[in-house]
Amino acid sequence: MGVRTSGLDREERDKLDTLEKELPSIAVGVLNYNRADEVVDALRTLSAINYPPEQLRLVLLDNASSDNSVERIVEEFGDRVEILQMKRNIGPVARNYVMLNRSEDYVFMFDEDCRPEHPDTIANVVKFMETEPEFGALCFSCWNPRLGIREFGHPGTHYRKRWPGGTYEGMYVIGAGMCFRRSAVEKIEGYDERLFWGGEELDLGLELLRNNIRIAFHLDFVLVHNQARQAHTSKRAAELDMRNNIWIAVRRFPLLLSPLVLFFAIGRRIGIAILKRDTIRLVGYLRGIRSALVRLPEFLATRRPVRFAQLIAHRRWFKQMFYAPRNYAASHKRAIETILQPHSDNS
Repeated sequence: MGVRTSGLDREERDKLDTLEKELPSIAVGVLNYNRADEVVDALRTLSAINYPPEQLRLVLLDNASSDNSVERIVEEFGDRVEILQMKRNIGPVARNYVMLNRSEDYVFMFDEDCRPEHPDTIANVVKFMETEPEFGALCFSCWNPRLGIREFGHPGTHYRKRWPGGTYEGMYVIGAGMCFRRSAVEKIEGYDERLFWGGEELDLGLELLRNNIRIAFHLDFVLVHNQARQAHTSKRAAELDMRNNIWIAVRRFPLLLSPLVLFFAIGRRIGIAILKRDTIRLVGYLRGIRSALVRLPEFLATRRPVRFAQLIAHRRWFKQMFYAPRNYAASHKRAIETILQPHSDNS
């Protein structure tokens, strides 16, 4: 996809012509943990995109990998890739080091098993953002070739507003691929380090909403998710999922709504595990409730809730927290079963 040009006046077309010659600076971060093959492939793809080299900075965010990820990146890319090594695995919060601490005009974030669909994709996203200043962030459309699905469903099911040219505005945040306008996000909280993994996209989306940062989604801006192996067993994943959603419910939603969100967050997960007789996941969820309660006062003391008016504006999305439309559920069925596939662990 190029940037939409139909309906643009002469001034807007001139701006696009200027952009073709003077693209702004961007930083592209790739999050990695013990996936050397995937991160090398991702950086090979990103180093070959159609973007002025002097305006592009590639950054590896390595979560204290114990494999040879960093050594291979240094050997193959040298100083073409900036390497930020965490002292320990801090999970997705490592993205804050690129999202909040860069001087470039735009920041892109990808996981190591994801990459833009075409060499022109990132340049087209930048051109879109430059011509659509209302948006502070953009979420990529995520295609999973392994499962043969568009992950996270169609944006038309839960958008706030549909803009000309096929752009949707709404609560669209995925860890796999995002673009942020630096001037819009430089003062936000970013990813909450206490969550570590699970629900962090929901939490960041609510932080963006609280700060009135609009998020764009366009089906033509595609990333390919070559889904790598999971880093957590299903029991641990279920524990973190339950724990974090409890913390998010009490911290991010208006006080009068928090009990309702909590009820559905807990009840739906427990109910599904019981109906499926999935004891591994059920044990994980119960552990998540226990661990959430231990630190619940801390999250109550640091509340950053969105406003009722903001939830009303995003009511299509908010309703989906309590039920999933059939087309959304169908598109997720195989992905969810893959992510939380029961293991034989008893830990």
